[in-house]
Amino acid sequence: MNKEINTYMITIAREARRKNQTQLAKELGIKQARLSKIEAGIAPIDDELLNKISSNLNFPKEFFFEQYTPVDTEYKLHRKQAALKQTELSYISSNSNIIDMEIGKLLNSLEIDTSIPEKLNLDYLDSPEDVAIGLREYLSLPKGGIYNITNLIESLGIIIVNFDYPNIKFDGVSFYNKKNIPIMIINKNLPPDRDRFTKAHELGHILMHKFPAPDAEKEANRFASEFLMPQKDILADLNNLSFYSLPNLKRKWKVSMASLIYRAKELSTINESREKSLWAQMSRAHYRQHEPEMGILKENTELLDSILDYHRKILGYTESDIVKYFSIFLDDYNHLFNKYKQTNIRINSGLKRVK
Repeated sequence: MNKEINTYMITIAREARRKNQTQLAKELGIKQARLSKIEAGIAPIDDELLNKISSNLNFPKEFFFEQYTPVDTEYKLHRKQAALKQTELSYISSNSNIIDMEIGKLLNSLEIDTSIPEKLNLDYLDSPEDVAIGLREYLSLPKGGIYNITNLIESLGIIIVNFDYPNIKFDGVSFYNKKNIPIMIINKNLPPDRDRFTKAHELGHILMHKFPAPDAEKEANRFASEFLMPQKDILADLNNLSFYSLPNLKRKWKVSMASLIYRAKELSTINESREKSLWAQMSRAHYRQHEPEMGILKENTELLDSILDYHRKILGYTESDIVKYFSIFLDDYNHLFNKYKQTNIRINSGLKRVK
C-alpha cells in the first residue's frame, strides 16, 4: 500500500456503528486481541482484513487512510445525561469526530471570521454571570430576551451542526477544531426552548472552558440563565411567580417553564414553599415530561449550509464530489449533515476564500 492506514479511523468507524471490539472481531472472524492491537497501531492489517472491515462497518476504504487525529469529545459531552450508556457516548463522540474531520476539509478552501472576545472568560471575570453580562454588552444586545440565539452564535463564527440523535438524553457538545474554530453539535430533536438553552449552555463552555473544569456544568448553566434571562431585566417578571403566569413568560423569554422556575428560585423571588407548589402543578399538568411549545419555533442554522453552498456554487463541487471528498457514503453524509431536505441558503458574508 502507498498510504498508511490510520488505525484511529477503525475505532471511530466501529464506534459510529455502535459496535465494541468483541462484537466486531467476532463478525470479522478474528480474535479480539488481534483487533485490539490493530486499533492500537501495534499490529499490521492486510488488504483482505481491511476490505472486511470496510464492508462490515459500511465505510469506504479511503476513510481508513484519512490522516486525522480525533478530538477527545467524550469528556466534553457537556449536556449529556448520566443514563446514557458508554456505547452511546462513544457513538456520539465518534460521529462528532467525523463531523469535525469533514468540516476541517471544508475549511481548507475558505476562512470564517470569528469574533469571540478573548477576555470574556473566567480568567478575567469573576463569575459566569459576569461573562454573560459582558457578552451581551459586547454584542450591544437590547434589554430583555434574545430573539434568535442561533443567528447570534453563528454571527460569532461558531459552526452549529444539527445532529439527528433520537435520544434526547443527549443535548449537545462543543469543542474547538484544529483551526481554532468552535464547533457546536446539537441534538436536532430537542424541543425549541431546550434547543435555545442548550445552545446558550454550549456557548458558555466555548467562552469559559477550553480546558476541563470541575464545575463546568454548573458554570455553563449559570451563564446560560443570565444570558437568556438577565437578572436586571427579568426580576420584575419573576416576583410572585405563579403557575398561570408561566405560559406568557415562556412566550416572552423563549425559555422553558422549568427554566423560569429555576431562575426565580435562583434570584430568590419565590420561597421554597412556592417552588414546591409550582413543581407540583407542573407535574399535575404533565409539563415535567413535555411542556407545550407556546408558539416558540425551532431556530434554523445557516452557517454550515453556507459553507457547503460555497463549495457547490462558488467552487463548483457537486454533491457527489463532496461525498467523495469526505470519504464517506451518501447515507452518512445525509445523516450527519441533514441533507435529506435541500434549502436555499444565502452565502454567508463572513466566509472568505483561501488564496
